[in-house]
Parts: sequence; structure tokens; C-alpha cells
Amino acid sequence: MLENKKIMFCGDAVGMYINSLDTMVPTTPAPYRMESGIESIKVMMKTKPLSLGFAHHALRENAMDLMQQHIDQLESWKDCVKESLSKGITEEEEIAKEISKTDTPSAKLFSQSTHPGPYGGLRRALVSSIAGFKHIVEQENNPK
Repeated sequence: MLENKKIMFCGDAVGMYINSLDTMVPTTPAPYRMESGIESIKVMMKTKPLSLGFAHHALRENAMDLMQQHIDQLESWKDCVKESLSKGITEEEEIAKEISKTDTPSAKLFSQSTHPGPYGGLRRALVSSIAGFKHIVEQENNPK
């Protein structure tokens, strides 16, 4: 953390912020460990930063609100993936459509074309992050 400015450099721990869409989305490729991810965010919150320095050139104010929003977003994604899988929806693209119904920030990126364009790679990365949540749900349903 840059103490004198109260800027926390969070990397991808609080997801990815896409300035051009003014949106924050998860970065959770499998095997994502949600409990430790949320605990890391809570440790960052204890330092009470004012701004977050995201990977890929985003600096945003309201750090505490953004970190709580991301925790809520992670929990929402997990619930949506769990519900989708229980309905037999298993393809990441189809789960992305379900997530878009409840997570407006992610819907901004999911709605972008899958073809090369300004967000094609980011969109594919976001869809692949769903695999991390599928892994979490599968582990919960089939503990070793």
C-alpha cells in the first residue's frame, strides 16, 4: 500500500476494473479458492485504503465500497452458478447469461461480442472465470 496516499495495489485480488465500461468483474479461473480470496480482501479492508490500484491500469476511489461490492459479487456469482448447475445448465456461455440477469457490471462485458474487438479477450477471460465457480460448487457437492 502506498501509505501517504492510502492507495492499495490490489492486483487481481478485487477482480478487474475496466475503465472504458466503468465496471468491475471477477478474475477467478479454476481452481479458485473463494474463502481465501474473500479473506484476502478483508485483510486489505483492515488497512482502510481510500483508493484501489487494479492490475491493468485502473485506479479507483471508494476502495472500501469497491471491496465490499466485490465480495458481494463473488457470493452472487457462486449462488448463480450453483443454481444454474442444479438446473442442468453447465456450459460457461449459458451460465454467463444467467449471471448477466443478476450482475449488471458483468452483464456489461458478457454482452460484448465473442468476436475479436475491443473486449473480446476480456470477455473470454470472464467466461473462463466461471470455471472457477463451477469448481467451487463441485467441490462443495462432492467433498473428499
